Amino acid sequence: MGSAPQIALDSAGPDTADGRQVRAAAFQGVRLAYTSGVLERLGRPRSGRALVVGSGRGLLARGLAGLGFQVTAVDPSESASALARAAAERDGLTIEHRIAPAERPAVPEAAFGLVYLADTLEITADPDRVVEQAARALAPGGVLVYDTVNRTTVSRLVLIFDLQRRRITR
Repeated sequence: MGSAPQIALDSAGPDTADGRQVRAAAFQGVRLAYTSGVLERLGRPRSGRALVVGSGRGLLARGLAGLGFQVTAVDPSESASALARAAAERDGLTIEHRIAPAERPAVPEAAFGLVYLADTLEITADPDRVVEQAARALAPGGVLVYDTVNRTTVSRLVLIFDLQRRRITR
């Protein structure tokens, strides 16, 4: 019987899983289908410039690039961004990766037709600032998409505190 995979944040080890990456992979199809559907309903193209805030290992950024977007991916983790760069290169995708917090993404104003906040609002102490910065980066007529864990007491206890403290799910 094989051993369980090691769970660690931002590890490049081949036998290591990242809890955030597991969540990103689980929701990847839904995220891309929802985003495509919203853009279609609003009559917006699935192309142009897209900003992914909270990009982690870059799965969503790669998905959006695969749809035809020119993607800028922002994440505060240097190691996650390095893993994201390597994955994009392996996939033959050109994605600009920046290391910055969601509260200060250091991106141009009104430059993106799509801004996606990915698993960001539930972990920031200042969600208003994150939304303000996303709005600043959004071009006129652009689309803001986000997904987040509900910020109720129960969700915080279960999804944020409990699961992130257990070795197998953190």
